[in-house]
Amino acid sequence: MHEYKENNIPSSTSTNHQSTKQATTTLLTNESQQVPYVNHSDLPDETKLSEIAMLGSHDAGTYAYSKKRNGLSSTGSKMPRAFKTQNKDLVTQAKAGARYFDIRIAQNKNGTNGTFGFFHSFSVAGDSAVSDVENLLKYAAEDKNNFYLIKFAFKGETGKTSATAASDIFLKRILENYRESLIMDNLSKVTVNSLNQGKNIWIMVDKKKYDGKDKDLYPDYDKNSYTEWADKPNAEKTANSLLNFHKSPIADKLNIIQTNMPVASRSPFELSWGVKDNLFKNKKILVIAILDILIKRRIGGIVSADYVGDANSAVPDFMEIINVHNQLLKK
Repeated sequence: MHEYKENNIPSSTSTNHQSTKQATTTLLTNESQQVPYVNHSDLPDETKLSEIAMLGSHDAGTYAYSKKRNGLSSTGSKMPRAFKTQNKDLVTQAKAGARYFDIRIAQNKNGTNGTFGFFHSFSVAGDSAVSDVENLLKYAAEDKNNFYLIKFAFKGETGKTSATAASDIFLKRILENYRESLIMDNLSKVTVNSLNQGKNIWIMVDKKKYDGKDKDLYPDYDKNSYTEWADKPNAEKTANSLLNFHKSPIADKLNIIQTNMPVASRSPFELSWGVKDNLFKNKKILVIAILDILIKRRIGGIVSADYVGDANSAVPDFMEIINVHNQLLKK
């Protein structure tokens, strides 16, 4: 078993930013800090999407659990320590470097005219999911230098087929103006050359939570990803789980490296003070594990993270490691 040991892995991921300046674009990670980030279009045309490292946003819509945005209308807003994993909207997360978004959608049915909100577990928040996701797609479609991947799951859907599925209503609304940017190829065929053709948005659905008719149109998350979640509110156990699972690159799969930690686990029972507090206090352990996977093992993939865009999260360090990995792809 590969155990996490801090002294076995370099503690710094610093690079010579001057030498890479022409190959990078600067993205805002917070109001005062900027991180150079390699454009995907700077990589060789034959580079596969699955080989590129990128930042992912876990439960990207949970910023909706905000008293300021939506009052105390949801359990998540009342208990943010347990439900909330993001505190920036989708476009702000993209500006902070996120290129993969895990988005969970629920249709509001009680007097809200079929509007859509975001969900986590049983809690649904807000009614702005359509406009928020449209704003993200607009941002992505205008950034032809980078891939944007979105995985959707739909609350209450179980993989059956329905002519009136809420998922199809939602997808039709948000994608109406962006279909020309959609990548329709199988993952194994998606390379940087797709960007040269103006195709940079790839939509997946969790088909266990999708009742829509267009099952052949949207790739299945399970079939296209290689991932495992530690499901522990313990940074060392999470790091060890990542190191033991992501041992070598998996061909034509998206390696999704889940750094997120829940507020609690059942077996054995463990409890933290909250998702945000736990992450901010123990982020270094996770950063070192990601350094090992992306740099030492040269495994590309998605570093799925909480609190994207927050300077106190692990994201600024993740971004630097991602940048180094992608620089190595250029050689």
